[in-house]
Amino acid sequence: MAEHSRDNSSDQILRFGRAYTRAVVYLQLGLGVLLLLVAYHTGFERAALLLGGQSSSGQIVRYEPVAPVRSSNAPWFKAVVQFRLDTQLIEFADWNSREYAGGVPSDVAVLYDPHQPQQAMIRRGNLLDWMPWAPAGLLGALLLLVGLRGCLHRVCQTTKLRGIAV
Repeated sequence: MAEHSRDNSSDQILRFGRAYTRAVVYLQLGLGVLLLLVAYHTGFERAALLLGGQSSSGQIVRYEPVAPVRSSNAPWFKAVVQFRLDTQLIEFADWNSREYAGGVPSDVAVLYDPHQPQQAMIRRGNLLDWMPWAPAGLLGALLLLVGLRGCLHRVCQTTKLRGIAV
C-alpha cells in the first residue's frame, strides 16, 4: 500500500512538472510574439532609416509639448526639425526629444528616407537610436526561439513515449 501511494505521488509530481513546462513554453511563445510586435510597431520606420536612410544636417526650429500620460510624468517634447533637400524645405517632428530641450535653434544630424523625406529622425549616434525597439525585438526573438525549441522538444518526447520513431 505504501508503494502504491509513492507511485501515485510520483505520478502527480510528473504531471505537475509537465503542466508547468507546458505553461512556461506557452508563456515564452506569447511574450516573444508580444515583444516582437512591440518592436515592430515602435521601430519599423526607425530601423529602415538607420539601415538605409540618407544623412543630412537639420535644425530644430521649435518644441511641441506632448501631453503626459500621467500627471506625475516629467514634461516631454517633440522637436520640430527642418532640413533642406534640394530646393525643398522638409519639416518633421522627432519622436523623442527630451535631451534636446536646450534651446532653439539647435543643429542636429538627420536621417531621412529619400523617397519619403518627411519620414525622418534625429540621428543621435548612440544607443538612443536603437531604443526602445531593438532590445524588445532581441528579447522577443530569443523568447520565441526558446519557446519553439520547448514545443519541438515536447513533441519529440510525446512521439517517443508513444513508440513512434522520430
